[in-house]
Amino acid sequence: MGARASLSVHAACLGAGARVSIPARLRMSFRFGGHELDLDRRELRRDGAVVHVEPKVLELLAYLVAHRDRAVAKRELLDALWPDVVVTEGSLQRTVSLARAAVGDTNGDVIRTLPRFGYRFVATIDARSTPPPETARETARSTVRWSRAGDVHVAWQALEPAPGAARDVDVVVVNGWCLPMSACLEHPRLAASFAAMTRSARVILFDKRGVGLSDRVRCATLDERMQDLLCVLDAAGSRRAVVLGLSEGAPIAILLAATHPERVAGLVLVGAFARFTASSDHPAGWSAQRLRALREYVASGWGAGVTARQIFAPEHATGDDVRAWSESAERLGASPGAALDLLAMNEAIDARGVLGWVHVPTTVLHQTDDRVIDAANGRALARAIPGATLIEVPGEDHAFAHHATDRLLAAIDDAVRRAPAPAARRFLATVVHARVPADLRALARASLAALAPRVAARDDDDEVWACFEAAGTALRAAAALHATCAARGVTIACGIDASEIEQEGTIARGPARDRAAVIARAAAEGTTRCTALVGALVHDAAVTFVAIDGGDERLVCARGET
Repeated sequence: MGARASLSVHAACLGAGARVSIPARLRMSFRFGGHELDLDRRELRRDGAVVHVEPKVLELLAYLVAHRDRAVAKRELLDALWPDVVVTEGSLQRTVSLARAAVGDTNGDVIRTLPRFGYRFVATIDARSTPPPETARETARSTVRWSRAGDVHVAWQALEPAPGAARDVDVVVVNGWCLPMSACLEHPRLAASFAAMTRSARVILFDKRGVGLSDRVRCATLDERMQDLLCVLDAAGSRRAVVLGLSEGAPIAILLAATHPERVAGLVLVGAFARFTASSDHPAGWSAQRLRALREYVASGWGAGVTARQIFAPEHATGDDVRAWSESAERLGASPGAALDLLAMNEAIDARGVLGWVHVPTTVLHQTDDRVIDAANGRALARAIPGATLIEVPGEDHAFAHHATDRLLAAIDDAVRRAPAPAARRFLATVVHARVPADLRALARASLAALAPRVAARDDDDEVWACFEAAGTALRAAAALHATCAARGVTIACGIDASEIEQEGTIARGPARDRAAVIARAAAEGTTRCTALVGALVHDAAVTFVAIDGGDERLVCARGET
C-alpha cells in the first residue's frame, strides 16, 4: 500500500495523500500557549473563546500537530490538504500565514519554517488524546471471568464502553507472547490506551491459553488458540468485533477473520507477523541464534523483565518504575517452563497461507525500527492481505505505547466506525474427503457428524465429505473415518484441504471441497493426504506431516512413523 491510500481517520493518523477527517469519538484536544485545538468540535480557542478560522487553517494545524515529531515537507502538506486539486505553494503559504495569525505566532515559536523544505510544529503542547493514568486505571477495573474452550479455562474481562461509543461492535485485544492482561492494565500508558479505546466501543481483553490467569498447556495449535478467542467472544456476548492483534496475537486474529468473517468487523495488526521464524523465503523472521539466546534467557534469567521492556522504545524502557513493571509482567505472564512452551508454539506459527483468505478491512501498523519484529513483516502482511492498508511510522515502539499511540487509536476508531455489514458466507474451512464403499457411507456420515462439522456430512457417488472450521478437527475426523471403516475390514483413503468455501444454505462449494476430492483420489488406501496449509495450522505432537515429492501435499503420519 502506498502513501496515497485513502484513509478516513483522525488527523494524527494521516499520511501523504490522505484526507484530513476527524472522527468524533476520539475527543482529542491539544493545548499550547493559551490556545486549544479541539479536534472533536473542530474549533480553535484562545483563552476559552473561539477563534474563527478557515477550515483549511484548522486542517493545517491538525496535521502539523499530529506530525509534530518531525518536519513536514511542503509537498506532503499540499497532498494532505488538497488531495483532489492542483494548487501552488502560494496557497500553502497563505494558509500557514493565516494559521500563524490565528495562534499569535510572530516569531516562529509555534510553526517553524524550514527553508526550501517545509514546516514543523514546535510549540510545547499537552496532548489529551488519552485520559490520565488514574482515569485509565479506574476504567480498567472490571471482573475477570473464565470461558471454557474444551478442557481449557481462558480468562477474560471487558472494559465497558463510554457514552456515545458503538454498541453493535466490540474491540477485542489479542496480546503477544506472555504479556498478561493484568500487566497491561497496570502500565499507565497501556491502560490509558485501552481506556481511550472504550470511547469507540467495549474493549475485551483475555489471556491466551498458557498465559496469566488462563490454564497452562504444553502445546496448542494455531487452530486451538483461535478457538479460544472465539470462545471468549461467545462468553462476552460479542457478535462482531474489531480484532486488535499485537505481535504474535496477529496470526490468531488473522485466522479468526478468515474462518469467521461474520464475527470480525475489521483487523488492526500492530508489530505483527504471519511467520515467526526465519526461513529461506522469509528472512525477516527470528533467526536460530536469536531464538537460542531467548531460550537461554528464559531458562536462566526469567523475571528480570528483559522481554517485557523490549516492547517499548529504548528511551521509555528505563527507570525504576519500568523495571518493576516489566519484572512483574514476566512473572505474572508465565513461569519459565510455560514461557518456553509458548515460545515453541510461536516457532510453529506460519499463517502466510491464510492471508489471501482474509476479506475484512485490515490496517497494519508497524514502526520502522521495531526491535522485536522486523518492519518487513508488517509490509509483507499488507501486501498479502487483500485491500490492507499499511501505516508505517518512524520509531522503535513495538506496542505503539508511547510513540504514535494516536495513530493506533485512530485506526481502532476508524475500524469501528467503518465496520461493514457481516461478510457473505465465504470463509476459510478445512474439508475432509474420503472414498467409502456404499454400504459404509451412512456410518461414515455419522462418524463425521459426531465432530460437529460446519457443513453437514454428505456423500457423492463413492465419496463422503464434510467441512470443518478447524484443521485439527478435520484431522480427527479423517482418523475417525479410518477407524470406523477398519473396524469393518475396509481400508479407505482420505484427502484434506484448507482453503475457501462458499456456503448458500446447505450447499457448499469452492476450492477446498474440489481439491480435497482430488487429493483423496490420489491417496493410497489406508492413508490420509493433506495440503501444506493444514500442516501449518496444526502443529500437533501426535502427528507429523511428510512432504510428498517436494510438492504442496503432505502425508499425515502418526508421530514416529516414516
